[in-house]
Amino acid sequence: RKMTQFDPLAALNRLLRGWWLMVLLAVLGGLLGRLAAAFLPPVYVAQAEYYVSVDYDLFMAGHDLDVVVSLDLREPLNAVEDVIYSDDVIASTLGSLHEAGLTIPEEELRQRIRLDRYYTTWMFAAQHPDPETAARMADAWAQASDRALQEAFRHAEQARRLSLETALLETCFASADLHAGNACAGTSFPSVAEFSTFLDGRVLALADEQTASRRIDPAL
Repeated sequence: RKMTQFDPLAALNRLLRGWWLMVLLAVLGGLLGRLAAAFLPPVYVAQAEYYVSVDYDLFMAGHDLDVVVSLDLREPLNAVEDVIYSDDVIASTLGSLHEAGLTIPEEELRQRIRLDRYYTTWMFAAQHPDPETAARMADAWAQASDRALQEAFRHAEQARRLSLETALLETCFASADLHAGNACAGTSFPSVAEFSTFLDGRVLALADEQTASRRIDPAL
């Protein structure tokens, strides 16, 4: 098989011979760009910044850690993003926009919004030909997310409190000595049966609070 040797000078000459085609394509590209800018409406992007702080001491205590690294926070921070993109937050955003006189279909809203994350900071972005509408979309989405996250955080704090109280009760009443258990826990259960009923209720309440917390960590 015959091999052909690459000749850079010949390649350059062929390229120069077609200079008029390159110029023509550049001119056509510029004209098309000007036409697009003249006839297509501009798209404005509005952004709202949302920051989540972390109580590292509380996080380490709650997860039995000596130090917190980025990998430890991956799941809790992913939970924040899940809430932001959740159906109820999107529905709340649409409701707020509707109250402000903006009726936007859900599919269109999802296409016009974007979320960028920089570790514990989220940037809500919304694009629209009308800058005021873009700003309202970004603001409504951020506010709806904040309400949902604050509510989830309250449940996370309640779940943490119930978990600590339940653990204390189980430790204090580990033996069958009702008097010693009451003295340890600071309670006054008249019988083991009533204690068991109370503990079962606490366990159910804890499960409900954990579900309502939407996996948000109380250290966030």
